[in-house]
Amino acid sequence: MLLVPNLSDTGGVPYYIQLYDYFKKEIISGSLPMGTRLPSIRIMAAQLQLSTTPVELAYQQLLSEGFIVSKPRSGYYVSPSHQFPREMVMPIAKRVALLEWARGNSGYIIEDDYDGEFRYHGCPIPALQGLLEDSPVIYMCSFAQSLAPALCIHYMVLPKSLVPDYHRLKASYTWSIPLPV
Repeated sequence: MLLVPNLSDTGGVPYYIQLYDYFKKEIISGSLPMGTRLPSIRIMAAQLQLSTTPVELAYQQLLSEGFIVSKPRSGYYVSPSHQFPREMVMPIAKRVALLEWARGNSGYIIEDDYDGEFRYHGCPIPALQGLLEDSPVIYMCSFAQSLAPALCIHYMVLPKSLVPDYHRLKASYTWSIPLPV
């Protein structure tokens, strides 16, 4: 299978980000089915007339997010972030299948991004909540680790369908402590 990403040298988006976006889109759309072997870093770089660095960076980001897997001496193959309790990256196919299962069963997924802001290499792994439009995910997070644990500032992002229920419940809730106006 010949892959021909159309890269632009205008617009200020680095080549590795353009490559990452291209492969991510192709994998999610199904154009690159599971098990497809990607071109080696050197072959892809030669085909695009680039150094190997942008290709390697793109592949590493795809690998860290579970879009592809690496097999030693065989190359890269198309295959949440942390999956509790094993703390591993769930492959993209399983992430999309989980979202589709929740939609098909009128269910919701609670995504707790406890340590998502702490990645020491590569870009952050995208939240399950933002993977598909109108996903059935209740995304919860806090600023406790990045700001200060004593602040206890937490937030959640709700699916649009739950927002009216949230406002109704919030209006009926009696606060036990005075809130600043």
